[in-house]
Amino acid sequence: MTSYYDHFHNLHHQGNTFILPNAWDCTSAKIFEKEDFTAVGTTSSGIAWSCGYKDGEHIPADLMLRVLERMVKSIDIPLSADIEGGYYSGTSKEFAQFFASLMDIGVTGINIEDSHTRTKTLDNIKEQQDKISLIKSLAKDKGMQLFINARIDTLEYTEGDLQTKIQASVARAKAYQEAGADCIFVPFVEDMHTAQQLKEQIELPLNILAERSLDIAGLKTLHINRISTGSKPMMASLNLLKKAAHELKTDNIWETLMQNNTGYYEINNHF
Repeated sequence: MTSYYDHFHNLHHQGNTFILPNAWDCTSAKIFEKEDFTAVGTTSSGIAWSCGYKDGEHIPADLMLRVLERMVKSIDIPLSADIEGGYYSGTSKEFAQFFASLMDIGVTGINIEDSHTRTKTLDNIKEQQDKISLIKSLAKDKGMQLFINARIDTLEYTEGDLQTKIQASVARAKAYQEAGADCIFVPFVEDMHTAQQLKEQIELPLNILAERSLDIAGLKTLHINRISTGSKPMMASLNLLKKAAHELKTDNIWETLMQNNTGYYEINNHF
């Protein structure tokens, strides 16, 4: 397992942009592995939706752990878990137990965010630093180098113009670096100039969420360390399913349904 930690850490320092696809179940994780990705992330929204819950910490934490455990067991590459805000904010004992369980099931890294989806507010910086420090301490006690990707939601929830939001992001990135974060994740970047400013001003490896408005080749030129996909792979799959469902209901030619480029036995043999 130690080699997984080293490998995942090195992917963020290799000089080239690291593409991390986000899976929501064992099959999607396995498909990414079979397509030669060297690590897989999860999408909290994808896992929540597939289990019948809204995103935003509505899924029970123990159910999230069970899903993550199955995913870890299904692949032979590192898995980084999107665990939103940690599910037990304000209850330090349960919070610590949750992260101990995460490490016990074998996740290599985590995303932890600094906002509350339900209240649409940012966490206090000091409180988020304390969370990151606690997680690092728990990992050290277990002899594990858990990779912490600190998500910063200032672009969405900070008041003011874009430059104000960028500077707030940079300030939080510095604080989380001091607390022990290994990478900074700033989602919802919509233009290349913002990505460039963040890359120039943030010392840690930078993770950007893929968006339609962003030039992926340009992000690679900027040496953005990591590009993740969030819920987009699941939504693309659901869009295909919606198209197939429409054909089933309205047409006599079910072309979408019959596009079985990946066969039953191929998928079955993954497990």
